Amino acid sequence: MFIVILLYTVFLQQTQIDTIEELVGTTDESKSMVNEWMVAGLFSITAVTTILGAFDIMVKYKESKKTYDLLTAPLSRATIQLSYVINPFVIGLIFSLIAFVGCELFLVLTGSEKMSGVNLMKVLGIIIYRLPYQVPYTYS
Repeated sequence: MFIVILLYTVFLQQTQIDTIEELVGTTDESKSMVNEWMVAGLFSITAVTTILGAFDIMVKYKESKKTYDLLTAPLSRATIQLSYVINPFVIGLIFSLIAFVGCELFLVLTGSEKMSGVNLMKVLGIIIYRLPYQVPYTYS
């Protein structure tokens, strides 16, 4: 995530601002909008890719037949399947919170307004609420 922000800042940010300036002119608010637009895309990509990366563990276990080894443990199949869902949720939540802090820090450092406490709580609530809907629940 931090590499993408660096690449954006060095290469792409000015290109987008120049394009907007040609069309409608530029202000500090339009520069902030361009940064916020990039951060929104980056944040959503981070949430999805970390969850899918965590589900890769389940796929590798099924592929290498390690799932059969887990069945010898004194755990029910439901517990094992539930762990495959909880793990991506926790990993996604942690990385989403890290991404949120990084993105907010980037926006404040580039001139956007600092988020108010109420809006901060709303965003954190949305992150926690929406994260389970990004976790696929179907298994084969």
